Amino acid sequence: YFNGGEYSKNDIPLVPRHKASVGFRLNLFKGVFFNMVGTYVGSRYYLNDQANAYSRLGGYIVTDTNIMWSYKSFKIAFGINNLFESDYSEYAGVNVDTGQKFYYPSPGRSFNLRLDYVF
Repeated sequence: YFNGGEYSKNDIPLVPRHKASVGFRLNLFKGVFFNMVGTYVGSRYYLNDQANAYSRLGGYIVTDTNIMWSYKSFKIAFGINNLFESDYSEYAGVNVDTGQKFYYPSPGRSFNLRLDYVF
């Protein structure tokens, strides 16, 4: 929240009151791991709404997963972000003169491949 000024005690736009992540790692067999993380982001006020005069941008849940193989100094991982292809917007605003809201959609399901070498 804002501490002082015209908007004192109002929530800061785009900052949720609640955010949580929970995950687990499953050791499938030597050097092979399955990881999954779910992230919840609560509702928050739109960008530009310092007065907290408009409705809130809805919260969302996103699940990411990967499978990783580790051998000595090497790691290789294949991952899927937004596994369940949730539709959500991390960033959205409101025109305080007209009340018109605008959204920047967050990515749908995406895939990634990562290779790490530690030396």
